[in-house]
Amino acid sequence: MPLSPFFHADLIEAGCDEAGRGCLAGPVFAAAVVLPKDFYHPLLNDSKQLTENQRDTLRYVVEREAICWSVARVTADEIDRINILKASFLAMHRALDGFPEAPEFILVDGNRFVRYREVPHACIIKGDGKYASIAAASVLAKTYRDAYMKDLHPQHPQYDWQTNKGYPTLAHREAIRQHGITPHHRRSFQLLPIGEQFTLFNRVVVSGEWHPVRKGTSISSKLPLTIHDSRLTTHYSRLCSFTMFFSGSNPVLTARRSLPDFKRSHLSKVSGNGI
Repeated sequence: MPLSPFFHADLIEAGCDEAGRGCLAGPVFAAAVVLPKDFYHPLLNDSKQLTENQRDTLRYVVEREAICWSVARVTADEIDRINILKASFLAMHRALDGFPEAPEFILVDGNRFVRYREVPHACIIKGDGKYASIAAASVLAKTYRDAYMKDLHPQHPQYDWQTNKGYPTLAHREAIRQHGITPHHRRSFQLLPIGEQFTLFNRVVVSGEWHPVRKGTSISSKLPLTIHDSRLTTHYSRLCSFTMFFSGSNPVLTARRSLPDFKRSHLSKVSGNGI
């Protein structure tokens, strides 16, 4: 079934779509595209239904033929601060900000959107398979994001982002398990199962080496120790042992200081941010 060329024949309308919402790493990208009312290309469709070569071909067609187009992104840090849904809307708003002037109407892929300025809009479920301008935005968002992740790959080759683009493949999760996370990973996402997720953000330093804190394990040393988690750093200069246990779904790291001049052990608890 051919894509509809427009929603309103008499308005300048922009199609919007995002890419990378479900990824474990990297930004979420969004694009906004205004196409001529008579635009047609036989390949144009939802970018997820196209091959990589087809998307790359269409990217240059859209860039050449569109009346106006813009691509924007929201970083992993921003996603963690505001959540992925708001980040997707923000990326679309940033893409629309790239236009020289606001369109008269906005077509958005999906069932929700935050109003952009005073411009009316329509949310179209599976719109990237129904309207040409949304499909074009889908192609631009996807190709720009894929290129971005390929460029990041040489910095962190163990995660194979040139292939998985940051999506939650088994190999990507195994690499996270073995190597930990990078600044590009989304800490607010479930990168590993709950019991393992906690270990990504909590480490003990023993003699300058990082050790993940795992359930049911303990580490002891007479050397200085430091506990790091996402909210605090605690330094122990004497002999300590560390044990991980779970209280309900909340992981708690217990550090027990064993000093001969203490009549009783000093016990402190550091709560983890289990996700």
